[in-house]
Amino acid sequence: MMELFNLTNRAQQIEALEEYWLSKLKEKDLSMMENILSVIETSDLKTYEVAQQFNLSRQYLHKLFIKYVGNPPKRISEDTPF
Repeated sequence: MMELFNLTNRAQQIEALEEYWLSKLKEKDLSMMENILSVIETSDLKTYEVAQQFNLSRQYLHKLFIKYVGNPPKRISEDTPF
């Protein structure tokens, strides 16, 4: 990161910053969330039952949904047409 300050060309600085921040990103495995969404969309299980199926607490499932989906699991199940 310190070499960024030694660069005089603005384009090189931008490129170095982009490389730095991209190196900090971590690849996320969202396959579990995809599986959970599939179960919610194809069944009429309650939130706590879905959490139990994936060995999660209901609170943690809620937290994951807010973080990765933007809505709580109940909202997703309500919006899913059956």
